[in-house]
Amino acid sequence: MTEHISEYKQVQDRFQTVFDLAPVGIAIITPQGRFIETNKACQDILCYTKDELHDLSYTELIPPNESGEELNLCKKIIARDETKLTLEKRYVRKDGTIIWVNLSVTFVSGEEGLPEYTIAYIQDISDAYNQLCLRREAELKLQQNREKLEQRVKGRTTELAQTNMQLQQEITERKLLMEALKENEQCLKAVLDAIPGAVSWITAEGKYIGVNQHLAQTLNLSSQDFTGKHLGFLNNSPQFVKFMIDFLHSDTKTNQDIVEIIVNELNRYYLLNAQKYQEGTQAVSVGIDITENQESKLEIQRQKEFLQNILDTNFSMIYVKDREGRYVLANQAFANRRGLSISDLIGKTTAELHSNSADVDRFIAEDMEVFETLQPKFIPDEVSYTPTGEVRWYQTIKQPLISSDGKVIQVLGVSTDITDRKLAEEQLRHSEEQLRRALEAAHMGTWDWNLETGEGTSSHNLELLYGLAPNTFDGTYEAFLAILHPDDRDFVHQNTQSALEKGGDGNLEFRIIRPDGTIRWIESKYQVFTNSRGEPLRMSGINLDITHRKEAEIKIKASLREKDILLQEIHHRVKNNLQVISSLLDLQSHHIYDPVVLELFQESQNRVKSMALVHEKLYQSRDFARINFADYIENLTNYLFQVYAVHSHLIAIQLDIENVHLTIDTAIPCGLILSELVSNGIKYAFPHGRAGTIKIALHSQPDNRYTLIVQDNGIGIPDDLDLKHTKSLGLQLVTILTEQLDGILEINSNRGTEFKICFPQPNQ
Repeated sequence: MTEHISEYKQVQDRFQTVFDLAPVGIAIITPQGRFIETNKACQDILCYTKDELHDLSYTELIPPNESGEELNLCKKIIARDETKLTLEKRYVRKDGTIIWVNLSVTFVSGEEGLPEYTIAYIQDISDAYNQLCLRREAELKLQQNREKLEQRVKGRTTELAQTNMQLQQEITERKLLMEALKENEQCLKAVLDAIPGAVSWITAEGKYIGVNQHLAQTLNLSSQDFTGKHLGFLNNSPQFVKFMIDFLHSDTKTNQDIVEIIVNELNRYYLLNAQKYQEGTQAVSVGIDITENQESKLEIQRQKEFLQNILDTNFSMIYVKDREGRYVLANQAFANRRGLSISDLIGKTTAELHSNSADVDRFIAEDMEVFETLQPKFIPDEVSYTPTGEVRWYQTIKQPLISSDGKVIQVLGVSTDITDRKLAEEQLRHSEEQLRRALEAAHMGTWDWNLETGEGTSSHNLELLYGLAPNTFDGTYEAFLAILHPDDRDFVHQNTQSALEKGGDGNLEFRIIRPDGTIRWIESKYQVFTNSRGEPLRMSGINLDITHRKEAEIKIKASLREKDILLQEIHHRVKNNLQVISSLLDLQSHHIYDPVVLELFQESQNRVKSMALVHEKLYQSRDFARINFADYIENLTNYLFQVYAVHSHLIAIQLDIENVHLTIDTAIPCGLILSELVSNGIKYAFPHGRAGTIKIALHSQPDNRYTLIVQDNGIGIPDDLDLKHTKSLGLQLVTILTEQLDGILEINSNRGTEFKICFPQPNQ
């Protein structure tokens, strides 16, 4: 008898242990709705202690708006319309929060058919409720298993009741104990097999005593395959083996951990709960497959790390604060600016992170405004101090993060450092102020014409330039045309239209009439801006008052005209004086009978004529500084042929002259040289009526020099002629004048005579 009682107690202990460690909540309730017994999982789900639940009715856990539905359910159970039921419903926890549970209830009646108690299985599905649709098939199978369990429990409960009645009817104590033991074992087995978790009993030596059907089936084994085997015989989870061995060798009574187990060649995650019994010589382990939940957590963690990486790549400072002003998220840019790591920054308040009290007050006020208005707040620019005291400018937007119930739970802030931009803007303002002052000092005004809208804008200086009061010029094209001088309007309009058609930039000079009647000259430098199709969009420019410059130009032109007239008169008088000298020489020659002297007079007259011809060409030219030397050579040779009465059928003249313009300082020496050389050719190259040709050539060379050639095909000159010691005045003049031109004289007498003179081009 004692042995059976001991076995019965062991069964009861084992049953109680499994009951307490079951991963689902189990409660036994009276027909009046009072709790008789609850396990630890049930207490944790409802957030009540065991004693508190004993003092409650289950109806007190039902939300008020569902009490009617619950009353109808009770009526069905009492009327025997429903003996078992599985449903999802809501309960109110002790702290007032609402949870969703999967509830399985079984109504147990006595011999007379009257209700004795109800067994309820409660599983918290709040976290998994959103994934319920994806797990319907699995839960349907679980529900079927639960119904089988309830049927078995009901049957065993009925047998237990009958046994109790038999005991009351004085059935022997031995038979009662044996039947009770058998029924409890079967009940325990049924309960354990119905639990959707892996249950195992293990000795202190780390060997299996037994496992439930769920664990065996999960690993494709029978329960007997585990009995007596060491924990690691499957080699599918070193983590599980280590967890249990460490637990069995420790002084703790319970322990919990998440381990990875290979099931059907797949890695699965299990939440393990272990508890010792039999004075620590044995332990029971209950494992719940949380793979989906764990993978969800891992995925959330990966997404969180991915999000953090994205945030860290952003140059702007990004952070999130809760209602207490604590930072719950931050990127690396924000942490770097505060001189902390992200982990050190999280959890700190605004006041703890910022040393400047003005910054703290402003930041808190901005956050509270977002919390209260539920609207984002944009701060275009604000000053803040770094931990080192450096002043920085930021552009910030704070966005409310709203929960599903419409409340702002956090504030997202994004702050962009715009210090460089602010400094650039300050420099730009300084530059614009300097430009404005420069434009004012230079009497310049700026304008911009929007060709799409027809609107124009102008600077204050432009109104001053036009003699208008401030803010009285509307900047339109019509207003601009109205102030133009009537004689310039068509000219300006035509040039404006041409500029719009061609694009690009340009400048224009015109006159305006100020309101006081004064006329001012304006120079406008403009730029036309076009789109990708070449269509004009805008026209901008700067206007400058050039009245003083124009007046000076008019005076200069008048002065130049006066000087031109004066030079023209000078050249005319010099030419006339030289003509007088030439005439005097001609008159004097009529009284000279010595041929030698007469020839000297004739040569002098030719030289004077060549100089007079230069001044005559300058007098007739619009340019008083240079003459067309090709035209001069033609006139000079014609004159010399007339003076010496040369017959064209005896001596021909050939000219190869470029269109060259020479200054008076170069033209006079060249003219004298030509006069001497052509005269010598006429007089000496063709004696006794010999026929021949005189060639004159003048060309520019690539080295900025001129080449003058006078050539004849006559009898030539003596080979021993020395120009430096010649007695000929004409050749002496040629030598002297060549030196005056900084030229080089070369003589070739192979075929007749050729004089070649190279001299530099004069500065224009």
